[in-house]
Amino acid sequence: MSSVESLRMPILMLFENHMDTAPKEVLKETVFALSCLGYNIIALEVASSRKSDEIMASHRDTLQVHLKLYEETERILKINVKDFTSIKDTDYSSLVNQILWCVSTKAEHVTQIVKCVPASKITAEIFELAKKNSMEISGVDIDMTPITSELDFVKRSILIDKYEDIRIETMVKNLLELTAEGKGVIFQCGALHAGNLLARFTALGMRDRLLPYFPISLSFQLSLIKVSLIHAGDSLVGHTYPLTEKMIRPFCRKMISDIASSITYVEFPEGNSHTLFLSKVFRIGVRLFVHAGYVANAFLEIDGVSHAGSISKQLDEAEIPNTHLTLKGRKYIVIIGVNNRKVAERVWKSLSP
Repeated sequence: MSSVESLRMPILMLFENHMDTAPKEVLKETVFALSCLGYNIIALEVASSRKSDEIMASHRDTLQVHLKLYEETERILKINVKDFTSIKDTDYSSLVNQILWCVSTKAEHVTQIVKCVPASKITAEIFELAKKNSMEISGVDIDMTPITSELDFVKRSILIDKYEDIRIETMVKNLLELTAEGKGVIFQCGALHAGNLLARFTALGMRDRLLPYFPISLSFQLSLIKVSLIHAGDSLVGHTYPLTEKMIRPFCRKMISDIASSITYVEFPEGNSHTLFLSKVFRIGVRLFVHAGYVANAFLEIDGVSHAGSISKQLDEAEIPNTHLTLKGRKYIVIIGVNNRKVAERVWKSLSP
């Protein structure tokens, strides 16, 4: 890897089943920390010609339509299906049959829409958080209209297979262009594409530029997970994380730690006002390291420090993004993006005597 490439942020690939809420919850939980790390674009399976505001507005409008369909479908099923509780708690195959019986002849299409609604609602929240943290939303795919406009499930499946190769080439090309521009890229992508995407990056000799994760809800339907894993082959072995709701936050901390550990840092021995302040507050050595050319991080030296646990607790309570990291055999608590305006404000406001 060249010195220029080593300073770029790795592409964070969050693979998902689009009906599963766990991958969305992971991104929602980490948007702020990721923005502090230097990630400033969330890339999606959307046409690359579409602008950030257009993508967000389109998602908002589509969600409103789908939410109405969700509520009406659930209302009809509760009236007509004995012991029906909710769309969320009904497995995919059973829901298809129930919808076919009393809601619509396009049961597979309707089921796909309503099953995605809970995850789509979280996506809307992610977009709002992204906007607040100066992150853009970017499409990196081809125009999917020929696929999304097809209501017949079998025909749609044929179209998905037909366009797969050109979609993979387009995604890879656009992702690499974004990173070449110095962007920190998070790519939310269906797990069905994982095998082909990772294979293409491997063929280009760029597999080490990626950090792939496939978080899944432990409550999510096993048969749908198996379909994704079968398509992915062995590419997601070691990168698949079944999660309960309580496991999401610890997993997010692990993911942030993984990213921080994969980054190339450059030390600025003179430090800055933030590191001097932190050194006085915690009575320990604090070093300044920069990555991606502009993201400053305060490395708090905790080897042999008895109050390291107390420091971590203070930072967490102040919602200051931090992680534990070992660099060249030495242990640190790292305050991520200490030069980020929001992080700096929290540091000085929360930790001042």
